[in-house]
Amino acid sequence: MKGLKFFAFATMLSGMSHASSIEVLQNLNFGIIVAYENSRESILNMTPYGEVSSTNELYIFKRGEPAVVQLKGFPANKQIYISDCRCEVKIQNQHSSNFFLIKRLNLVDKAFTDVYGEAEIKIGAILATSGNGQPYVDGSYTGKVSIVIEY
Repeated sequence: MKGLKFFAFATMLSGMSHASSIEVLQNLNFGIIVAYENSRESILNMTPYGEVSSTNELYIFKRGEPAVVQLKGFPANKQIYISDCRCEVKIQNQHSSNFFLIKRLNLVDKAFTDVYGEAEIKIGAILATSGNGQPYVDGSYTGKVSIVIEY
C-alpha cells in the first residue's frame, strides 16, 4: 500500500496587512492508496468537499481529506480571491526516485471574510501517477504547493 500523506502550503499574498495571518489547520491528505500498476498515468481526484474518485490502476484503500486553511486579520466582509500557480508539482518519498504529480489544486476561486475578517478555505487536488513503469515504495510522499490570495 502506498500512503500519501501531505503537506505544507506556501502562500503569496497581495494587499496583505501586517496583522493578517494564514494557518494550515489540516494538511492535504490523499489517504492510503494502492498503485498496483504504473505503466500508464492513473488519476486520483479529490474535491475541496472531500469527494474522491480514481481512474485506471489506483485503488483507494483509506480516503484522505482536503486541506483546510484559515485566514485571519483580513478586512471584514471582503471578497477574497484564491488561485494556484497552475503548474505541476512533484511529490516524492525520500527512499525512492519515483514520484506522483499534483496536476492542479481543486479549490473554490473566491471566499468572503466574516465580520471578524476570517475565512476558511478547503483545498483538494488532482494527483497523477508517473506512468513510467517503476513501482512505488510504501510510505509517505510529500511536497509543497503554493496558493495566491488576493483582495
